[in-house]
Parts: sequence; C-alpha cells; structure tokens
Amino acid sequence: MSTLQAQTLANPKCNLPKITSGVPLMLPAILVCMKQGGYREVGGGFTLVETMIVLAVTGVLFVSAAVLINGKQNRTQFTTAINGFQQQMQQLVNETANGFYPQKTAFSCSRGASAPPLLTAQALGDHQGQNPDCIFMGKVIQFAVIGTDPQLYTIFPIIGNRLDTTNATEASTLYGTTGAFPEAAAAGSSALTNSSLQGAETTSNLAQGLRVVSMWYGTNTANTTGTVGFLSTLPSPDGSGVVSGSQHLALYTVASTALNQTKAQIVDAIYPGVVTSQPLVAVNSVSVCLASGSTNQSGLITIGANDASAATSVAINLSIKAGQVC
Repeated sequence: MSTLQAQTLANPKCNLPKITSGVPLMLPAILVCMKQGGYREVGGGFTLVETMIVLAVTGVLFVSAAVLINGKQNRTQFTTAINGFQQQMQQLVNETANGFYPQKTAFSCSRGASAPPLLTAQALGDHQGQNPDCIFMGKVIQFAVIGTDPQLYTIFPIIGNRLDTTNATEASTLYGTTGAFPEAAAAGSSALTNSSLQGAETTSNLAQGLRVVSMWYGTNTANTTGTVGFLSTLPSPDGSGVVSGSQHLALYTVASTALNQTKAQIVDAIYPGVVTSQPLVAVNSVSVCLASGSTNQSGLITIGANDASAATSVAINLSIKAGQVC
C-alpha cells in the first residue's frame, strides 16, 4: 500500500492527502477537510500553523466585510444628513415667505428715530401683533457657531421699523431716510445691541458629524462670509411690491461676518452703525460647503435668488462632491 493510500485510509472523512510532511495544507484544502469532519493523520491532527492560517484569513475576510458595510452605512448617513439640511433651509425660506415668526420670548418693540427699533425684554405680553411700531422682516442664519460640537447654526429673526424717518410713511428701503433699519431680535455685546434682551433666536445642530468648512457669496470663493439672510421686500412708496398672500424674498449676507464667531458678534454685525452703516448686503447667491464627518465627501449647498416675480424667490440647491473641500 502506498503512503498516500495509508494516509487516506487513516482518515476516511477527508480524502485530501497531506502534502509533504511538515508543509501545511493550503487554505482551500484545510477548509474542505474541516467541512468533511477534519483531516487527521494517525496519531495527529491539524497543526498550529494550519489553524492560525485559517483564523488569520477568516479574520481578514471579516474585517474587510465590516469595513465595506460600514463605509456604505457612513455614505448613507451622510446623504441623509445633507439632504435633511437642504430641506431645513428650504423650510426656513418657506416660513419667511409666509411670515412665520417663531417668537420664543416676549419683548416690546418701539420705533427708533433714524435708528433700529428699541427692543425691551418683557416678562409677559407683547407678542407678535402687539407691537405696531415694528415689522418682522425675515431671518439671518449664522453658520458654524464657535466652539460648538456638533456644529450649531443659529436663526435670528430680523425686526425693523414699520415707518420711515418721517414717521408718516411705511419704510420702503433697509436704510436711509426711507429705511426700516433692521436688527436682530437677540442680545449682542452692548446696550446698543440689546445686551439684556432674552433673544428670540433659535438654534439647530448639524447631524451625523456634518460641519461647515467654508462659505462665500457670489461666484468668487474669496468673498467669505458666515451668514445668509432671507428678507421680505418692502412695499414701494406707491404701495406696490407685495404679492398677495405672501412676500417677495431677497437674499442677503451680513458684512464683516465669518465662520466660527459667537452669536453676540453676529448680532453686533447686523446692527446698523456698529460695524458698518449698511451691514445687510444684497447678493445673488450664497454657497455653504459642508464636509462629512465619516466619509471623504462634502456637499455644496447653493442658496440662490430666483426670478423676482416669484413669491418665494430663493432656491436651495445641493451638489455632493468627492473630497471635503467642495
């Protein structure tokens, strides 16, 4: 009887012969033998080396599968988070067009003479509709509030004078003799910017580790900013300029703002005369680049002005990019 026949008869459960003594079987042969009940020589079994090969290769396959599944899950989470953020921005546009003002706290608002309205904190009363001297003009959103993890963004309601400097005609511009002089209904760092006011701003976190890495207005990425605003257009002196049932919206940014600032810094920047005499600047588009927290991807949110004849004349578009710099 040959040596091969002797080894095969010694283990009828496994008909794969052992290669030259001392040399381990290749992985497929080991796995087949295990499936058939194991390879055993007379007085012996699988060697430690053979067992370690099986365990090592099985571990590599398991890790590879886990990485693949986790990668797909991370990409799905990123897509869900970035689409959710786009929908939130569109909702803010729609709410502003419909005049929705989420007042969190009570304050009185009185007309400022050639200056922003005077806001005073109130314990009770003086909610929306009880301040005839003032109008809700829209919202400004601050991105990447400094020191927040997950990253926070803040929505500031913008309040203006209902009448212009003559105190007889409705305001028809943001600034100047016919201006409303808009400001944020929130606390800044000084008495001028209502430092004692319990602000009406709201906040929200970016989901799934998203973070804003850059932001600019127009087509030049050097025009950096940290804010975008949706403001209702004011009626013209002849009474035109308002669409029945809703407002025209115009797109703005706030001058001298950047990412990673405090909420008080943004309030100060919005206030006329603190940073510049006309801080709200009309723009055609604002771009927000958000990087994924778990994949090598980013999403470019482009907030752009549409045809001015449309009631909701601001659109939110999303483009997903490879890499984290849009």
